[in-house]
Amino acid sequence: MGSFKIFVGGLSGEYAILKDDDGKPVMGPDNIPVMLRKTLEIDYQIYGDEFYPGRDDVHQLAEKWIMR
Repeated sequence: MGSFKIFVGGLSGEYAILKDDDGKPVMGPDNIPVMLRKTLEIDYQIYGDEFYPGRDDVHQLAEKWIMR
């Protein structure tokens, strides 16, 4: 597998409405403003090879907050 990311939403409740250059809300296809939510992104790496799959350790590389 190599590496993977986990995204966790709903922890903070923080959000922002996406706006264009004129300051107007960007509308989605259903004519509802596009909303970005604060989400925790956690990056993991699995060091190992194809021998003995499932026995390699999983290491957390980074943890950061993003808006998505």
